Amino acid sequence: MPTPLVGKYVSESLDAYAAGLRGVFAEGLAGVYLYGSVAWGAYDPAVSDVDVAILHLSDLTPEQRLALAGLHQDCGRRHAASGLDVSFVPLRLVGTYGEDTLPFYRDGRFHQHGGGDVNMVMWHTLNERGIVVWGPPAADLVPSVDGEKLAENMRRNLAFLSRRMPAYVGSGTEDQVFGVLCLCRSLHTLRTREIADKASAARWALGEVDPRWRPLVERAVTRYEKGDLSGSDPLLEEETEAFAAHLREVAGYPPSPDHTQSG
Repeated sequence: MPTPLVGKYVSESLDAYAAGLRGVFAEGLAGVYLYGSVAWGAYDPAVSDVDVAILHLSDLTPEQRLALAGLHQDCGRRHAASGLDVSFVPLRLVGTYGEDTLPFYRDGRFHQHGGGDVNMVMWHTLNERGIVVWGPPAADLVPSVDGEKLAENMRRNLAFLSRRMPAYVGSGTEDQVFGVLCLCRSLHTLRTREIADKASAARWALGEVDPRWRPLVERAVTRYEKGDLSGSDPLLEEETEAFAAHLREVAGYPPSPDHTQSG
């Protein structure tokens, strides 16, 4: 059953959700698991999603996709506070980056395509710490992920975040803080081959990054830990994009043509 870290309301919502999934998949449901911040003991209901991996035996039929859309519409009405972020993966794609044809559920919306959050971090967390909502232990279905695959995932993440950072910077302080902490977490896993929560990775990064970037990282993690994510912050606005471009190069990717920076 779900970890008590998510609270009684969310646990009960997950039980009802799993029952609904069993109705859609019948014998085709392989397992329902929690990963992400809940699995790593860093869940904060104020800022964290509840990450869910749905593993099923075979590819979805059109009828199942339609039924899942209806199930999630109902779930969104009755259990919106649970903040579910759900990825659906057939067993043939376990251990891969998935496919764009896979559906996912995020921010209260069921998406018929897009792929969701299927990557090496998800598989590593499921294998190491996956929490069973329904089904056998996650490690029975998900093999371990070696360190180099995790590192390559982080290189991809840093390149993606560098490309996305102008949008984060333009969206305000909350997204700027999120961006800096995700950069730190990616750097942490790239170098240590271990997973950490956002705040812990940022604290680690303070001892690893060049002194130029330490005030930025300190500001981001302090605002995150205090829940101070509103208003504007000139330091975050001015340095976040350059920090992302710097880490992109650290990861071994050439600079994006949109970025010029030093330090």
